[in-house]
Amino acid sequence: MLILHPLARTELIDAAVFYEEQVETLGGEFIDAVDAVFERVRKFPQSGSTLKNGGQKNSCAKISVLGRVSSP
Repeated sequence: MLILHPLARTELIDAAVFYEEQVETLGGEFIDAVDAVFERVRKFPQSGSTLKNGGQKNSCAKISVLGRVSSP
C-alpha cells in the first residue's frame, strides 16, 4: 500500500500547478512522471535507495520521490 502524506499531496499539487504555469502541459507531464514512480514502488516496494530515517528514495529521469512503504 502506498500512502501519500497530506502535506506531500499538497506539495505535489502545488508543484504541478507551478509547472503548468511555466509551460502548458508540463504540469500534466510532472503528474504522469510521479504516477510512474508510484506504480514502480507499488510493484517493487524495495526498489529504492534506503535512507537513514528508514524511508526510501525512488527516482525517474525527471524527478525524485521520497517516502515510506508500509506493509498491508
